[in-house]
Amino acid sequence: MSQYRARVHDRFASLLVVLVLLTSSCSASTQIPLRDVTAPSVAAEGDSTADSTIGAALSSEEVYREIEKSIVYVEAPDGLSSGSGFVIDGGWIVTNAHVVDRHQSMQIGRSDGSGLGLVPVHAVDWVFDLALIGPIDDLSLLPIARGESASLSLGSRVLLAGFPDEDSATPTPTLTEGIVSRRRFVAIGDYPFVQVDATIAPGQSGGALINGRGELVGISGLEFGEGEFGLAFASDPMWPRVEDMIAVGGLALPSGPPSFELTGQVGPLRNFSFTLEVEESGSVDVLVTSVADVWVDLQTLGGITVGQAADSVDPFRSRSEGDTQWYIDDLVEGGEEILATLDPGTYQVVIGGFTDTVTDVEITSVNPLRVFADVEEGQTLPPNQIVEGDFDWPRDTDQWELPLTVGQRATITADGISDTVLVVRLDDVVIA
Repeated sequence: MSQYRARVHDRFASLLVVLVLLTSSCSASTQIPLRDVTAPSVAAEGDSTADSTIGAALSSEEVYREIEKSIVYVEAPDGLSSGSGFVIDGGWIVTNAHVVDRHQSMQIGRSDGSGLGLVPVHAVDWVFDLALIGPIDDLSLLPIARGESASLSLGSRVLLAGFPDEDSATPTPTLTEGIVSRRRFVAIGDYPFVQVDATIAPGQSGGALINGRGELVGISGLEFGEGEFGLAFASDPMWPRVEDMIAVGGLALPSGPPSFELTGQVGPLRNFSFTLEVEESGSVDVLVTSVADVWVDLQTLGGITVGQAADSVDPFRSRSEGDTQWYIDDLVEGGEEILATLDPGTYQVVIGGFTDTVTDVEITSVNPLRVFADVEEGQTLPPNQIVEGDFDWPRDTDQWELPLTVGQRATITADGISDTVLVVRLDDVVIA
């Protein structure tokens, strides 16, 4: 879930304008709105409060010995991209979402250079740039010790563990030492980041930020100013997100009775999303009827796109043993049909349109469907006030109504923790 806020200056009556907001994927180059912590305190030289780890601090060598069996090398199956990660309770591996990208599994390596092979990706949270891999059953890897990021003060000693620019046959971890130079918060939702002067190099994304006792206090991922400083997502708010990802794949399930027939609307930056429930392995058939050209995306609840075959490859919808998991006629205009062989579980289906106007869609399925409810849908933007909302699932779009009189103007601003796109429509046509 991602938070955003929007504000409109002046309100007029008559014309109807629809405000559409949507979230897009996080990456290391995302421009995040940040603010500093109010009046940070700096302890005088020699004061033990300057570093929350003083008194029990370990040497860099001792810190590495504490974490060497908890940090891992993460590489894409094609070997074209890599990053870092760390092991937590239950055999799960945590890394950045932009490290995993859209891959369904990742190559995992130990700090001693030995490999675990391919491990499945369980869930991806694009809002907080988190990904969960596993679980693994390997006694040689240990859960990383948990620290409290809230205890970090300005000047606290921290160490960043990861695999920067690693392209050798036996990846070797690097330990970079630095200090906390600032504590920052994202302006929306007060999500805390730790700014450190330790460089976050390519390949260190997903690495562990460690305090002087060898405990996790953050996960690296953002670099600014040609490596002048880096931002690590604080560990305290990370844990609830990770627990949600373990439980439900990072996405809250819709409630209410299931249906085998649905109706909705799609259009410019307006999507229709619902869950598809598969009780036992077998064939799945979902038919999307529309007079306009639409697209369909099939994902796990963890945000992992299920492999597909395009109609240009399989024009007669023939499937044999070992074929990709589903077929959809993306290159044929009009409605779409999903023909799939899926394992038991709950999947997310997202439908969008290639049109400039809003169009109706009808969905029929042999499997139960449930629509995601959106509490922001159809609300009115109040004058001279800030409203806040949430992007509740991948590719969610929120629409707000803004009445205007002819010839008068309104200024609309929108901000969010993830990339936010602002679109204005008049009579279902995009005008700005």
